[in-house]
Amino acid sequence: MQLSQIIEHLVTPSQMAGVLESVLEQQSGIHLVSLQTLPSEPITEDKEASPYSGYYVHPVRMELTGDYFSIANYLN
Repeated sequence: MQLSQIIEHLVTPSQMAGVLESVLEQQSGIHLVSLQTLPSEPITEDKEASPYSGYYVHPVRMELTGDYFSIANYLN
């Protein structure tokens, strides 16, 4: 897979909250309590040789409420 094909499917950090909210709205029995952005990390540690240098993972921490089966179904 070419880098340009991968980039087409990436979500920008500013879009992340909206995307996660829209995904969770489609899940019955689950409610988003909080969404926290965590520090970004480089996709690769080899900044010179990798074609992915300059790209970062932007992790988030979500707190959800819901019954066990609704959350288990969402995670699967």
